[in-house]
Amino acid sequence: MEFFLKNLINICVSLSKKVEKCSFHVNQIQDQVYFAKLSLLNNYYWIFLLIFLFIFISTILYLKKKITYRAEVFFILFNFFLILLTILLFKNNIPFTDTWYELDFLINSSQKTYLLTKFDNFLFGFRPIHLLVFNYFNLNYDLITYLNIFIFFLSVIILILLIDKSKAKKFILLFLLIFFSGKWFNIFYEPVNIVWTINFLLTLCFCYLLLFKKNLIINISIIIVLFLSIINFKASFVTIMFSIFYGLFVEKKIRDRLVFILSPIFLLLIVNYFLEINTIKIIDKNIFNPINYIPSTNIFLILKNFISMQSIVFFPYIKYSVNFSFFFSLFQNLLIIFYLLKNKNLMNNFNNFIKNNPFMIIGILGCFTISLVKQDITQIRYFSFSLLYQIGFIFFIINNYDFLNSLKKYLLFRNFLLITFFLNLIFFHQGIHFALSKFTVYAKSLECLKINDNDKLCESYIYEKTFYDDKNFDREKFDNIIIFLKKNNLTIFRNL
Repeated sequence: MEFFLKNLINICVSLSKKVEKCSFHVNQIQDQVYFAKLSLLNNYYWIFLLIFLFIFISTILYLKKKITYRAEVFFILFNFFLILLTILLFKNNIPFTDTWYELDFLINSSQKTYLLTKFDNFLFGFRPIHLLVFNYFNLNYDLITYLNIFIFFLSVIILILLIDKSKAKKFILLFLLIFFSGKWFNIFYEPVNIVWTINFLLTLCFCYLLLFKKNLIINISIIIVLFLSIINFKASFVTIMFSIFYGLFVEKKIRDRLVFILSPIFLLLIVNYFLEINTIKIIDKNIFNPINYIPSTNIFLILKNFISMQSIVFFPYIKYSVNFSFFFSLFQNLLIIFYLLKNKNLMNNFNNFIKNNPFMIIGILGCFTISLVKQDITQIRYFSFSLLYQIGFIFFIINNYDFLNSLKKYLLFRNFLLITFFLNLIFFHQGIHFALSKFTVYAKSLECLKINDNDKLCESYIYEKTFYDDKNFDREKFDNIIIFLKKNNLTIFRNL
């Protein structure tokens, strides 16, 4: 096998002249071969494969029939069982990418400093969870994965409650086909990405509270959700923007306007004033600087990325997905523009659009913000804003067009969502493949540490694989973290 892989690299280099790229892809093949060998020796993986195929075929056959309440329950149970089975079988108790940065900060500072230092001018909701697992559970990152999934299923409950209070009950399967995207596995298997799941849940809670008549309890609940969003993650900036827009264009009473416009601003000031913030600054080389950024950026590229990102949730993580997504989103935007211009009272239409489509507005604001400050919009961790937009778009279509009332058109759209659902579940670099890739790195690292006397060889493998062959993280810092983990019997070293 070694001889074959070496020759494969040589052939690749002779054809493409790209040594690093060839080595990366051949190493990927090597990992997949390792996983295949591991699977052949383990009966659990064969059981998983058989169960997955059975449920996969059953779901397709079942959903081809007339949609019923039983079909929706079956689909939810299928996803719950699949996610749980995948997480339990393919563990990943090893840090990856951003988690190493967090570990470096945690190890080299006091816990109080780690917890209360601002992250890009916001607090970071991952840190209290990280500290809890560090202090009491031997830094077992699988526990964060389980918590992430629990928050995810709380989001399902809130979404179903939202649908139940609308005219969209009979279309619930469409929402579920979008919601249960295979892209969620990329969130589950990166510990720091739990903040995106928390932010998604809080956004759903915020939208759910908008459905109720405003009173003291509802207003206090909205303020609590905004506060939790602010201390969780910088993506809360999008919810804050929407809250201000909602107060300006929708709310009529002064009291309610103050809640939506002033409370998020006051909360930001209070958090900054009362929390003891250290002078240590976390520098993000990609942080948005409008003075340097705007003159050097292609405005048309930002616009294209903004439109494309709105439907990126549907399309697999491939090179040309942005182009497919662009044309799909463009059609959706035309329907929205037609709605806004359908009568002469444009301002009234705009106000109603904000009032009745919080998911879409938050999704639009989120997609625009990401497109403005990030070049690579295909990074899957950003997909939650696209997900919010598409959930909102279905509400929008149901409330304003008769498209889905036609059985043929409904089935056409349902089948499109069904195809994208399974594509995202099984496609490369996302879904189950992402889970298997992570597990392979963990299993191979664990095996290496158990049987190899040369720890440096294993550590080099961990360094390369957990940073996806990116050498930006200082190797000396990495080695110091490894020494600390080994000494304290934490994370992967706990399983030796």
